[in-house]
Amino acid sequence: MMWKPGGRALYCLVLLLLAVLAASVPAPSGSDADTVQVWFAQDSLAERLIDFMDGAQVSLDYCCYNSTRDDVVDAVIAAKARSVRVRVITDNRRLGNPWVARLRQAGIPVWSDSVGPQPGDYMHNKFAVRDLANADSTDDRVWCATYNPNEGELRADCAIEMPHSGIARVFRLEFEQMWGDTGMVPDPQNAEFHDGKRDVIGEHRFQLDGHEVEVYFTPQDRPVDTVAARVRAAGSHVIFGVLAFTHDGLGDAMLDRWANDVRVGGVIDRSGIGNQGSEYPRLHGAGIPVFEDSVPFGEKMIHEKLMVIDSARTVVGSANWSRNGNEDNDEYLLVIHHPGLTMHFLDELHRRYAEAGGQGVAEPGEPHPSPRPAATVFRSGELRMRSGLTLRDATGRRVSGSDLVPGVYFACEVDGRISPVVVVR
Repeated sequence: MMWKPGGRALYCLVLLLLAVLAASVPAPSGSDADTVQVWFAQDSLAERLIDFMDGAQVSLDYCCYNSTRDDVVDAVIAAKARSVRVRVITDNRRLGNPWVARLRQAGIPVWSDSVGPQPGDYMHNKFAVRDLANADSTDDRVWCATYNPNEGELRADCAIEMPHSGIARVFRLEFEQMWGDTGMVPDPQNAEFHDGKRDVIGEHRFQLDGHEVEVYFTPQDRPVDTVAARVRAAGSHVIFGVLAFTHDGLGDAMLDRWANDVRVGGVIDRSGIGNQGSEYPRLHGAGIPVFEDSVPFGEKMIHEKLMVIDSARTVVGSANWSRNGNEDNDEYLLVIHHPGLTMHFLDELHRRYAEAGGQGVAEPGEPHPSPRPAATVFRSGELRMRSGLTLRDATGRRVSGSDLVPGVYFACEVDGRISPVVVVR
């Protein structure tokens, strides 16, 4: 892609402005049952997870690959102390860790995949379900993420918090399949992990604020195969950022789209590029602009497993795009058809892509415009709705052009174009 003089700097400045303003806008009230919240590393993911746990009033089911941060462990123990029903599942390699001992000393049952049929596989989930143990469906929430809350770890990660009874319910069903029971004591005879698991959730598609969300679990649903199918249906562009990418079927899908003039590009963590069987050599060799990550903070690692297709669908989950992530581990994956949420994830991918050296997800041999238009900036009270324009907030909900609080919004034109709008004081 060819940039006009100063064009790339302006593009990066706009992304930085959007990120700073979005981070400065107070999060919507957690009491709003329609509120969906998306978090990234710059939003202090551990603090957001603690907020989620602190909000639990009746029950908290926490399923984590690893969780060594003292403040997160404190939040789990605090929930137990205020009589919340707390259950925890982790990977069997963590059972001897001090954080597990602390939870057990506080009377919290901690279970693991040590009873699973394949102890060499990983219990790699990162999710928490809140307040499904009462009859009030308005407080049901699920937190799911790529983030492991570990001491000293700062990586490019993301999380999403959804107030949705149906989605929370299927995550709890998955939790209790591994727990082996619906009560407080895990049942080794009925607990199922890895390739011993079944599809117990039944429904995989849900409506969230009028938009579809698909929910899949590994290994029973083979979710990376689903991602490959979604990529093969891409009509415009695919952009991604991932820790590890070795799944041949997904690589084939990207190569197919690239050969059919769909824009494809992404970032793979340097450790993932070096993996045996990495898709990086195939994609790079075909001319697809895929880059080694250049995350500038913390451990300088991209830990996300994130993709946006046609600026309309987001793929996010705990599963790396590998055979293990598809067929062996305990994982989850979402496909979110929600334009407002997708814009958040797209901004994150553009940040990771630009810092790695990408200059737009270019079509083969053909330049194209910047993947994001510059933001239009208004002061509070100045914005007036134009004919044929719909203004939506970060969750995709339609809002009025008058009396807007400062923040980032998205203007949706009748022809389908979406552009960012920044409202300032």
